[in-house]
Amino acid sequence: MFRTITTLAAATVAALLVAPTASAGESCPNDTICMWEDGGQTGTRYVQVELRPGDGARIYEIDGWDGDNEISSIINNTGCEFTLRAEDLGVEVTGAGLWRLGARSRYDDLNRVFNDAGVSANDDAESFILWC
Repeated sequence: MFRTITTLAAATVAALLVAPTASAGESCPNDTICMWEDGGQTGTRYVQVELRPGDGARIYEIDGWDGDNEISSIINNTGCEFTLRAEDLGVEVTGAGLWRLGARSRYDDLNRVFNDAGVSANDDAESFILWC
């Protein structure tokens, strides 16, 4: 009996640690930026960060195992602009690896988002900076 309860408790904890999966057209809370694995805000939501104007610039690493290089759609419900980076934090990035994107914006398909070098942002983000 004790083994069964321990096993159920471990399974419950493991289920809570798994990133939530989005349904079609999932939204993102106000004052939050959210990033999903697939287009149209579907698949696993790898990023959900709350930030308000006045918080200044904030730099974030996208988890290297699950979310790194897998972001395909974004909702930015903050008043902050943000920059996607094609490198981990601490690594210098050139223009071909940067995408500057707007405040209060929605990007359903990052295959259609290009930087000044003509490179698509889809599945390329490793970190990002919010600018408030």
